[in-house]
Amino acid sequence: MRSSRASLLATSVFVCNLLFATPARSAVLIHTNDILGELEPCGCRSNPKGGLARHYTLIKRTENTAGAGAVLQLDGGDLFFASATTAPMLVKQAKVQAEFIAKALDLTGLDAAVPGEKDFSLGLSVFENLLDGHKFKFLAANLVRKNSKNFLEPYAFFSKKSEKTAPLRIAVLGLVGEELSWPKELQVLPAIKTAEKWVPELRKKADFIIVLSHLGFEKDQELAKKVKGIDLIVGSHSQSFLQEPVKLSGASLIQASFKNQYVGVLSLTAPLSENDLGNYKLIGLDSGFDSEPGKPNPIDSLVVDFKKAIAELSTKQDAELGITTTATPQITFQTFPRCVDCHRKQADFWRKTPHFKALKSLVDKKQARNKDCLLCHSLGLGELNGFSDVNKIGALKPDPETPLTSPSSAPSLSLSPEQLSEALDKGAFKTLENAWAPVQCENCHGPSGNHPFGANAYSKKVEKAKCLSCHTPDRATEWYDKTSLQEKVFTEKLKRMTCPPGDPTEEP
Repeated sequence: MRSSRASLLATSVFVCNLLFATPARSAVLIHTNDILGELEPCGCRSNPKGGLARHYTLIKRTENTAGAGAVLQLDGGDLFFASATTAPMLVKQAKVQAEFIAKALDLTGLDAAVPGEKDFSLGLSVFENLLDGHKFKFLAANLVRKNSKNFLEPYAFFSKKSEKTAPLRIAVLGLVGEELSWPKELQVLPAIKTAEKWVPELRKKADFIIVLSHLGFEKDQELAKKVKGIDLIVGSHSQSFLQEPVKLSGASLIQASFKNQYVGVLSLTAPLSENDLGNYKLIGLDSGFDSEPGKPNPIDSLVVDFKKAIAELSTKQDAELGITTTATPQITFQTFPRCVDCHRKQADFWRKTPHFKALKSLVDKKQARNKDCLLCHSLGLGELNGFSDVNKIGALKPDPETPLTSPSSAPSLSLSPEQLSEALDKGAFKTLENAWAPVQCENCHGPSGNHPFGANAYSKKVEKAKCLSCHTPDRATEWYDKTSLQEKVFTEKLKRMTCPPGDPTEEP
């Protein structure tokens, strides 16, 4: 509660300073970029920032201080999906998630966005359907259909004012990168030539011109140098963390990292003053922007509905899981209940590591049926000879004391994520036939085949690539300097997670 009150006070003071430091005609810009399909912050990160529910809180606090009519919300694209292509196993889930993000954007009051190449991960028609019926606009002056007709509106005008100020007329022009991959039905025109065409026209009708760009920071700098008359470039794609505006040739460039972890807030006046630029701030959406207990905001409720929808979808679609590995049929998984029979000392060590808690963290967040999360928090999802049913993530051994009179009298031995998590808490390993979660031996060493009775299919040495496939710069931020792996940190982490040597049959 103390953190929440501190964030509320800090936000209010910051917005008040913006308003009192500016002339009568002013507005407040709130901008984001590269949300990458994240509705709430990933629980893998330490003290995770971000989430559209927290974004909603920031918006409402700003509107309460500045006035709802004074706030302009813009996004630089790559909103709906995490990557330009989506694994077949995740397509239906990704579409549902994108639909919920579109609903959330309406609730936050987003004014306009520019598309990123990742927004077309599921194709042009899915993107167009995501826009249908929503209040926000997508703008792109240089992304057109093959017949050269407009695909989206090239620009939009917004009139923003508080209750006591005259309106500020703002023109927003959308531009996308020429070198990026776009749907085959579309073509990209040169960004600089397109800007040279539109900026003079917009300048005649607007007090303030913003280019909403999905070009990347280097291209934004080139645009600022070559096209006169732009006041502000709100950037994206390069996911640059610009803690203060970069001023070039009369234009100011801003960009706010990624995944809603930081949101940029800037007072707008015409012309943009040095005082405005000096007051620019990136606000980290930490737990201080969480709703008060028992008082969820509309997006908190939307997140609950999303998790239910994903769980229902996963349950219905498990039979359609695709095979994503090139493993041969002879390479099979045993899962850890088989491993701990011999490797007892290693099992005792493993139970004290974060890997052992990987399933519980999903159960606690009600994400245990989210396949995108399960890909790193379980073993063999969607792989040949792996598991294919999120509601059957483990199984109990048959009870030899209970003979079956007929197949129909067999009890249900399959375990849901919640049941398996409870069994792990109790350490009931001897009762488990198999367990596809949590992160375990074969996640690191590979499928063990018929070890120890057949050819060894596993690798004794844990390859760095296996670790880094899940411990990415986004999920394991403390491992990386910007996006480069800190080798010392990785080596220390690996040392802490490496099982002790010893006789496999030795008692712990």
